[in-house]
Amino acid sequence: MTKMTDDTIGIDISKARLDIHRLSDAKTMSFGNCPTGFKSLARFCAKMGNTFALEPDMPAPQIQHDLKELRAFRSGLIKDRTSIMNRLKTQKLSITCRQSKTRLAQVVKQIAEISAEVNRLIKANNTLAQSIVRYVHASQILGPSYAQSHTPPSQRRRRIVGS
Repeated sequence: MTKMTDDTIGIDISKARLDIHRLSDAKTMSFGNCPTGFKSLARFCAKMGNTFALEPDMPAPQIQHDLKELRAFRSGLIKDRTSIMNRLKTQKLSITCRQSKTRLAQVVKQIAEISAEVNRLIKANNTLAQSIVRYVHASQILGPSYAQSHTPPSQRRRRIVGS
């Protein structure tokens, strides 16, 4: 079995040509900034992937998509709540105050419902719950940078350099 190694490629896309530099061996290449050049670049990257025996990542589990959607929706509700609370500070008419308070109560209830659903999903997934507990514990004791640096590679997000 071939050991996978990390490698970094830099791509300068600001010209008529795509200049590539691979950090590990200082190899440089240049491709046209056109459809033909893109195909050549894709072949180069595919060969490099074969060289390092790269394997595709597993698709994210459904719970990850669900939690992402819930987080985004909850963030929107929190912004709504902040906006309503700020408006309440300047409203003078009783009708606008009453309607804002009604809307605020509705948003607060929705935030609680979303939070409860997030907690339910996490508790239902034992592996995820244990991972979150370990991460929160490490963050509280040693700080978030330590917790991030000790996240298992399978749970880290991958970044593409040069995009």
